Amino acid sequence: MKKISAFVFACLIFGSSQMSFAEVHFKDLTFAEALKQAKRERKIIMIDYYTTWCGWCKRLDRDTYSSTEIGKYADTNIISLKLNAEAGEGMALARQSKISGFPTIIFYNADGKEIHRVVGYKPAPGFMQEMMNAVDKNIKS
Repeated sequence: MKKISAFVFACLIFGSSQMSFAEVHFKDLTFAEALKQAKRERKIIMIDYYTTWCGWCKRLDRDTYSSTEIGKYADTNIISLKLNAEAGEGMALARQSKISGFPTIIFYNADGKEIHRVVGYKPAPGFMQEMMNAVDKNIKS
């Protein structure tokens, strides 16, 4: 049997354990592309505006977005994006949306109208309720 370095072994173990998590699958799309996809799939859009230095943003990624229930619900009902509020398109959209704290998660309908906003960290059960509220608001509008 060939010897495997400790580093390679750790990467294999860590990589395989990561693959078993159901999590929110964020798309690599522009807002315009997300709008088209949302119309086509009859979904809403969720944008997580974050910064690289935001500790609560990292905790949201680690503790909330990794939840199986959150991942399943988001993937079924929502086009999910993560945008750095200090770079590129994220900067312009964050400014336009008057975001002043992080994380800020904004839900948009397929026409690009804001329908719900969450400011700050939420643990999985609370965040699930926020997502459900956003989907319900979209249905009622």
